[in-house]
Amino acid sequence: MSSMKPNSVHGGVKTHSSRSSSRRSELIALKQAEAESAKIKLKYTQQEAALLKQKAESEANLQVLSQQKVLKATLQK
Repeated sequence: MSSMKPNSVHGGVKTHSSRSSSRRSELIALKQAEAESAKIKLKYTQQEAALLKQKAESEANLQVLSQQKVLKATLQK
């Protein structure tokens, strides 16, 4: 009879150790994918924030311009 070592692959059958290592590799790959996804989301969130800031500044400038227009029209009467 052949003896099987615990924690080894024998005859193509995975033992506890190789299953554990495989699962660990899967978890690492999953965490790396999640981190990459978070980086991409952060990039787009930063771009969106920059555009919202520009929009707010433009709207504020339009309000100032509108008030200047009203003031000028009032002074010219």
